[in-house]
Order: sequence, then structure tokens, then C-alpha cells
Amino acid sequence: MKAEELYEIIRIEVEKQVEQKLKSGGYVKSWIAIISSVSSGVAAVTLIGDNTNIIPNLKNKTNTTLNIGDVVYLHSTTSQLSNSYIAIKK
Repeated sequence: MKAEELYEIIRIEVEKQVEQKLKSGGYVKSWIAIISSVSSGVAAVTLIGDNTNIIPNLKNKTNTTLNIGDVVYLHSTTSQLSNSYIAIKK
């Protein structure tokens, strides 16, 4: 077995273990996003670097007013973007 093959096997195994640990909870995964629309305590955002996909209906837990164009941090304790919320307004 070549060193490159061994490295790839180890890298894949480590990624699997890290992903399992993140999914088990207790860790917060974060994303940076820009507010694209706001309505009644929820907002739609686009992730920094991805201006094509809009993530709708995220709860605003910042206790501040959000405006279109604001930069925010999304958090998720399940490491799933679909289960995230707006945690911090930058």
C-alpha cells in the first residue's frame, strides 16, 4: 500500500468519526450569511459565497432587529443547516 493510499484511508475515517461526533450533539456548527428578507421574527438568508440558494424561515434569536443586507451567524446543534437559527447579528 502506498503512503498516499494510506493517507486517504485515514482521512476518510477521521472525517466519518468527526461527522458522527458532530451529529451526536453538544457542538455548535456555524455559518455566516446575509439577510435577504425579514418577516415576523423569521428571515431568509443566503450563505456567504453562495448567492444562489436562499435558506427560508430561520428564527431570529438575536433579540435585535434584522434588516436586509445584515451579516449574521447561523448556529445549529445538530450540524444541519436545515435545523439552524440566526444566533448573532454582526
